[in-house]
Amino acid sequence: MTRIPRTLPVLLAAALLAAGARAGRPKGPEAPGREAIDRAIDRGAAWLEAAQKPDGSWKRDLGTTSLAALALFHSGAKPGERVLRKAVSALHLRLGRPDTYGASTAVMALATLDPVKYRASITRLVRLLERAQCRNGQWSYRLRAGGRAGDNSNTQFALLALWYARRAGVKVDRAVFARSLTFFERTQSEADGGWGYSEKERARSYGSMTATGLAVLVIAKGGARGLNLADPRVRRGMRLKRAAAWIADHFSVQRNPKANFKLGAGMRGTRKDVKDSFWKHYWLWSLERAATLAGRERFGKHDWYAEGARHLLETQRDDGSWVGSEAPHLATSFALLFLTRSTRRAVLTEKERRKPLTTPSPR
Repeated sequence: MTRIPRTLPVLLAAALLAAGARAGRPKGPEAPGREAIDRAIDRGAAWLEAAQKPDGSWKRDLGTTSLAALALFHSGAKPGERVLRKAVSALHLRLGRPDTYGASTAVMALATLDPVKYRASITRLVRLLERAQCRNGQWSYRLRAGGRAGDNSNTQFALLALWYARRAGVKVDRAVFARSLTFFERTQSEADGGWGYSEKERARSYGSMTATGLAVLVIAKGGARGLNLADPRVRRGMRLKRAAAWIADHFSVQRNPKANFKLGAGMRGTRKDVKDSFWKHYWLWSLERAATLAGRERFGKHDWYAEGARHLLETQRDDGSWVGSEAPHLATSFALLFLTRSTRRAVLTEKERRKPLTTPSPR
């Protein structure tokens, strides 16, 4: 697979690490070197490409194939390469009746690969997503109008897709973003500043959903007000500070913080054997998105990229893949999207990407 340059995000990370050391910040695990990270990305991408099925998909669902295509693109594959051409063909064969995850990740993939060529498909999916927003500002799995409430995970993906589409030049109703902003502001836990999976579980904050809430506050505020996501006005506010404080206080790259209690023994009628590693790689990509969108190099004393990259390099399998509670295709895609710092390239403009990450003073 022919590679395109992807060293800028990693070089930026290295520069920020050096700057932090010079400023006398608390020392933590150092990030692996650029060459080591590049090797890990290449090995992961090679495994993911080899796992592609003859029809261009990775699994039957639309979401897995969309995420794999995104991961390969950010790992260096060019849109015109066979692996991505096959993936796009598989996506279009599955666009008939998508669910929210499928429609959202397909928009993200198509808008990333060629927003002009795939504009008609992107626009159609955007209209479906706009109509399917629940009355409370969320989205559910089912992509149909009239729902009362959904969940925060589907909502995050829908809003990401709408922002990708907006960046690609597709008109998106600002009121859609505004409704989600109101919902997430209203449902942030008063006790700890985090979020759970749904409104009914707002007191059950855990890692991936709190990172989701932090990212959504930025996206929804930017979309509702017509602002770029690097605009300081979308990155300010006590709600963002409280969410970032939750992540700092519970930080881990080895597990999805608090997922054990919130998804296992802490909830009636659910599995009792859920571990904190549940959807760990999904948590790491959620962490990357939240940190990038909020403009944070650190959460408290934790350099999120350095710690996350080192953990992923230590846990990569000999064949180049990653495994966890997620299927290997998903775990590997999430790991690559973290290591390549995909959000800076995919969500921020070139001018915005040149702005350094900043970490507010300790609270």
